[in-house]
Amino acid sequence: MGAPEVRPEIVEFYTSAYDEAGRLSSKAPGVLEFVRTRVAAAAISRHAGLLDLAATNRLGLESTMRAVLSTGRHDRALGFTTAYFHTAEELGSELAEAGFADVRLYGVEGPTWPVLKGLEAHTGESLTGSALLDSALTAARLTETDPAMIASSSHILAIGHTP
Repeated sequence: MGAPEVRPEIVEFYTSAYDEAGRLSSKAPGVLEFVRTRVAAAAISRHAGLLDLAATNRLGLESTMRAVLSTGRHDRALGFTTAYFHTAEELGSELAEAGFADVRLYGVEGPTWPVLKGLEAHTGESLTGSALLDSALTAARLTETDPAMIASSSHILAIGHTP
């Protein structure tokens, strides 16, 4: 399978309007070759279900959650959807194995999101605009790249690029 055909106006946009010569090169009329590609991938954290269900008093059977934690396989019968829940190490390895370099991992929500979710669920009150939300956002920023804290977020973001 060859390179995809690209409409001439798209080629024009990338080759002249923004002078992307350092990133793109023309192989032939209507075909572009990407010289360097960036990737951003998001995943659900292996611990997202546990933290969410515990914060909202819906944890249920311990054996069921142990299975999700050990395999990463989440079944829709547990109340969300059928999905694979990653560890940070798995997500980083998947990008590296796909050929991406300088892979960086980020915890998205931070370590205090289950507390906020639990408070909202139990009080019925939104924490939008509160000092507690501001504090939680600060904690998220302070720990977003800490390998020991990434799993405390419900989502993990991975960023990398081709060598």
